[in-house]
Amino acid sequence: MKDNELNFITDEHVRNIWKKILDQADRAVKQYQTTNTSFLTPAEWSYSSEILRLVPNLHWTLDGGHEQTERKRLSMRHEDLAGVPQESCIDILSIRSTSKFRSLTHRDYLGSILSLGLKREKLGDVIVYDHEAVVFVAREVSEFIRLHLNKIASCSVEVSQIRPDNVLIEEPEYKLVKGTVASLRADSVIALAYAVSRANAQAMFKQDKVKINWKQNSKTNDELKINDTISVSGKGRAVVLDIGRVTKSNRRHITIGRKS
Repeated sequence: MKDNELNFITDEHVRNIWKKILDQADRAVKQYQTTNTSFLTPAEWSYSSEILRLVPNLHWTLDGGHEQTERKRLSMRHEDLAGVPQESCIDILSIRSTSKFRSLTHRDYLGSILSLGLKREKLGDVIVYDHEAVVFVAREVSEFIRLHLNKIASCSVEVSQIRPDNVLIEEPEYKLVKGTVASLRADSVIALAYAVSRANAQAMFKQDKVKINWKQNSKTNDELKINDTISVSGKGRAVVLDIGRVTKSNRRHITIGRKS
């Protein structure tokens, strides 16, 4: 696949990342070796299927360490190696604060890890609980973090590796928005989700503020379906949770979850 075939990706940063991924894919196939990307955001990995299916003889998997994590790593190798067992390229670390008087935030945990000299792309999701965070990290930096992270915001911390089955990620909480729409067109659904007029929703598309399933989208007439994710710059994220019956006036019942 040639670089100019990636021009359909409108975000230049994402397009450049995919140029590097294709180089890795080519190396994996030619050298019969497994290559792993850094952690990718949903906006980056969402192109995996439509791009990598065009690479001959490539077998690939996408994993974030847990089925509900958003950031994920691509592992790529020759299709002849598809049946060979493969170790995970992700470790899961528990970072537990010994302080009973201060609650650390997502920003505290992430900032302290990055201050060790690591890049954000080496870290996956960071899940914060009471006095503990679970952090998904690239295996190649896991030991370094365990050895060098001992304090966060003046609080002493203990870092240990844990198993995936010891991780509990709660389902996201949504503010439910229920109503009817004239059609399942993206602009109609967005107008309902964010309580704006249809004209305002269309303006958001023209201003490149809308992403559907993590991808920049300028087509107001794309029809949405259950589990489609919408994000609008400055207004947050929403998910189509349910599409119901058609009313007598030919409008469609729909339930949308706005992320709280």
